[in-house]
Amino acid sequence: MRQWVMKRTIITAGVLATLLTSAATSVASPAGAKGITKKAAGKQYQALANAANAATNKFGAEASKWNNSTTNAQFVADAKPLIAKFNKFDAGLIDDRWPPAARADVRSLVTSIAPVIGDLQSLSTVTLPSAPTWVTTFERDVDGVKTAVAHVRHDLGLPPAKD
Repeated sequence: MRQWVMKRTIITAGVLATLLTSAATSVASPAGAKGITKKAAGKQYQALANAANAATNKFGAEASKWNNSTTNAQFVADAKPLIAKFNKFDAGLIDDRWPPAARADVRSLVTSIAPVIGDLQSLSTVTLPSAPTWVTTFERDVDGVKTAVAHVRHDLGLPPAKD
């Protein structure tokens, strides 16, 4: 059972990596501040997303090895680098200037990533009976990121993300 659940989670983690790679924008420029261009925002986003994408891919590779004998300590150890990269990604989105038309949606993107980080942090408490609920919650939260990314991509004139 746990093995099946974790394999579904790997697919979702891969989708999250794709979404992060293809999103492009950010957050907390003061209301009247001049933001960077759409093209510059796309490049800036990609620079921020690369480390998160690499960590997501590594997490996916590690999680694909999980089975019924994998401990919660191993889940946590495998998720720890990804959590750190997502936190850094969030900080980069918050610290950079983005086109004014994208700022609200970038804030939404940052907000949507927090529940995914929380899901990863909760791996220490996942049990065999609770694993399906964890996966459902994780998938729902990843869908929230997917929606936020779509809005940001639209704001920046980027094509839709590929699943």
